[in-house]
Amino acid sequence: MTSAIAAPAPRVPPVWLLGMSYIPVGVGSAVTLVALPELLAAQHVPEATTATITAMALAPGFVCFIFGPLLDWRLRRKTYAIAFTLLGGVGLFATLMSTANLTALAVWEFLAMLAISVGANAVGGWFSTLIPESKAGSLGAWFTAWNIGSGGLSAMFAVDLIRATTPLFGAAVLSLLAAGAVILMLLLPCKPADGRLAHESVKAFAHDVGKSLRSRNVLWSLLLFVSPAASFALTNILAGLGRDFSTSEHLVGLLVGVGGMIAGVIGSLAMPLVERRIPLRQLYLLIGIVGACWTLFVLLLPRGTPAFALAILGEFL
Repeated sequence: MTSAIAAPAPRVPPVWLLGMSYIPVGVGSAVTLVALPELLAAQHVPEATTATITAMALAPGFVCFIFGPLLDWRLRRKTYAIAFTLLGGVGLFATLMSTANLTALAVWEFLAMLAISVGANAVGGWFSTLIPESKAGSLGAWFTAWNIGSGGLSAMFAVDLIRATTPLFGAAVLSLLAAGAVILMLLLPCKPADGRLAHESVKAFAHDVGKSLRSRNVLWSLLLFVSPAASFALTNILAGLGRDFSTSEHLVGLLVGVGGMIAGVIGSLAMPLVERRIPLRQLYLLIGIVGACWTLFVLLLPRGTPAFALAILGEFL
């Protein structure tokens, strides 16, 4: 009688390399939150209109989670992570080519970031099955580090690239950079799709959500997410305010890119160390309070490039 020999576990890249799969989120954020506000400001689009359009890029974060249980029942997460990442790249290209039509721009921006968000959620669930549970925190930190790092680099050269070449060429480069993460995804293993029926998957999802919402800890967390939101939201419109601080497009991209990248990456990688010393609830509120105080401090400064630089560094950190 022969005994079955277990197949060797597939080799998985180190956690820091897995984090590269979040590059589409970083590039998408750089395009929608930094490059486009600059381009619209150059077209003298009112700031209120720019803020509304920018909100369309953030809106998918509120609805993208619905797609998970609907797609899991027949598709492997690898399959739809790759598909939506590619769609996100196409959407970013269409977004950058629609700056003359603000309605089309808002629609394409929403669709592009929705696709990127769904792909990123699929990657998060998929990659968490490839690593030991003990490395989950490190994986999350590297997701954020690559997100912010790639976003910072993209923000540095996006507008300059479009100005120095053509909108068509710039849009193509940025969209290909966002879609390039599929190369890593193609090389990694993935479990088969969920074998349950669609209604079973959705029912289980609804049950989990209902159970979560009955938890006091979850309700407190939702309240905490709302509390400092105004302070955090400022980072998403600062790029469009460069002209108010007499700061050139090139310098805005450089400050948002370098400042956001350095402050964001340092903050992300420091989180696993800081959270060991300060309870998360107090830490989150403390970050929000510090951000609000920093905003008040910047308001007291003369409108100029130094104040803009301080705003960028403080708000992103």
